[in-house]
Amino acid sequence: MFTRYLAANAYVAMDHRDIFPALSRRTYLNWASVGTPPVTAVSAVSEFMNRMSSMDFNPDFPTFVEKAETETRQNLARLISSDASELSFTGSSTTEGVQIFMQSLNPRKGSNLITTDLDFPLMFTELQKWRTNGVETRIWKNRSGGFNAEDLAKLVDDDTAAIAISSVNWVTGFRIDLDEVSRVAHEHGALLLVDSIQHVGSVEIDVKREGVDALSGGAHKWLLTPTGIGFLFVNKRAAHRLERANYGYENVVVPEGGWQSFWERRDKNLLADYRFEDDFRKFQYGGMKNHGGQIALNEALKVILSLDQQERHSIVSKLRETLTQSISELGFKLLSPFDDRHASGIFTFSSGSEETDRSLHRFLISRGIMVSLRGSAGIGGVRVSVNFLNDDSDVEKLIDAVRIWKSR
Repeated sequence: MFTRYLAANAYVAMDHRDIFPALSRRTYLNWASVGTPPVTAVSAVSEFMNRMSSMDFNPDFPTFVEKAETETRQNLARLISSDASELSFTGSSTTEGVQIFMQSLNPRKGSNLITTDLDFPLMFTELQKWRTNGVETRIWKNRSGGFNAEDLAKLVDDDTAAIAISSVNWVTGFRIDLDEVSRVAHEHGALLLVDSIQHVGSVEIDVKREGVDALSGGAHKWLLTPTGIGFLFVNKRAAHRLERANYGYENVVVPEGGWQSFWERRDKNLLADYRFEDDFRKFQYGGMKNHGGQIALNEALKVILSLDQQERHSIVSKLRETLTQSISELGFKLLSPFDDRHASGIFTFSSGSEETDRSLHRFLISRGIMVSLRGSAGIGGVRVSVNFLNDDSDVEKLIDAVRIWKSR
């Protein structure tokens, strides 16, 4: 199945699709909804579960899970161009990371928070909580599914605590210029919080270059990992401005001699004043970790990183170009951006009628072509999502099916 292992533990596969069984059974173009894990992740988690079921907690078990956690954090840092020490794991998905950041930010009464009118309900529900505390919500409105930084600049002032947005829109796939947003935010002392669920693993992101202060994500879509694990990046500069979010026992400085020695000692004072770490543990939830989720994510990251960013980008760009040309020729309205700067792995198109789009969506699903129907703020249609695991045959099957549906 694999030609070899690389020194960095990344896999090089003869054909990446070989390790994703679902791709041989259906035309999968729905990564923006949920991803499918590689068989390597399934095997690694099975090994972990076998050790748990047999109670195989021999002396190397702590090293086994700690190594997986460290390696996962390092690989995730490579993917977003951050330092590993700035990455916390969350116990669920994007939502928990956003909640942790906002709790740590604790915006004061009279300040304001900014999001977009096309953002996922996650941001609106979180900001609703803060409105009850006297924090104003301001809305950055879209222009035909895209966003202009000049419109944002009119909303930001010195009372803005944070701009909280999705970097890739879940309906249209529009990718926001994060460097422009961070510049506007930082001119007024505000922080930039990014919901990256439709970004990381789909298209390139460099949190340092683009000036992102905090970024929350989940692993169950483009990161090809089962639900139940997410992450939160907070850069060091922003971290110093934020309150400590969590006070769990695993947020503290490791006791002298390690935790095993600590558990065994009879003379320990549990009411002692604990010293808390100021690295990623400032935001991590501080209890028992989702080791199975970390192990699965690590194996998925190895597959993703076995191709460099340019290779992954080239595959997605080519498929998107084919979709743009063919779907346009069939007379549909294209809702996703054409230019590479703002495009992503999401490609959305519409017949102009919600009911007609629904009919097309049902037809595609009936033929084993997995896509979604999405809409918000008066914009929506059939959403196709492609990544580096797709090839020309997937897109051709979709186009052929759309052509058949249209000719009925």
